[in-house]
Amino acid sequence: MEVGSTGEVKRGIYRRIFIRSAMLAIWVVGLLFVAFTDESGTMRTYYIRMSLILAVAWVIYLVRDYRFLKNDDLLRRVSVKRYDERNMLITYKATRLTVVALLCSIPVAICLMSAFGMQEAANTLAVITAVFAVVYAVSWVAFSRLC
Repeated sequence: MEVGSTGEVKRGIYRRIFIRSAMLAIWVVGLLFVAFTDESGTMRTYYIRMSLILAVAWVIYLVRDYRFLKNDDLLRRVSVKRYDERNMLITYKATRLTVVALLCSIPVAICLMSAFGMQEAANTLAVITAVFAVVYAVSWVAFSRLC
């Protein structure tokens, strides 16, 4: 099967539907769990609204993907767009810039948070940044050996 064929794109769409559905289900269940175990009730409405927004986004994505699966012309356009080298390069460069910008700006935010007495938030952000950097380094090593 050639790269970018409609069969491959359909499998990709089904895979995306499965992964997105699993991820959003975990988020919605987690948010609802937090909302209904919040004893003070101060954040309950916020978490319930977030759950509803995520559910609506999931339905919108599901409808869009269903349209792609049922319309061969749309599927061909998605295939061309996905496997176009220019679009792949743009996606790569945008992702790389985002990662580098985050890894450079988050330490500044940590310093500012520490300076303004938000030590707990600074520590949390530092741990998240460290995990992010480790995942980035491991994935870089893995891909450099594979490619």
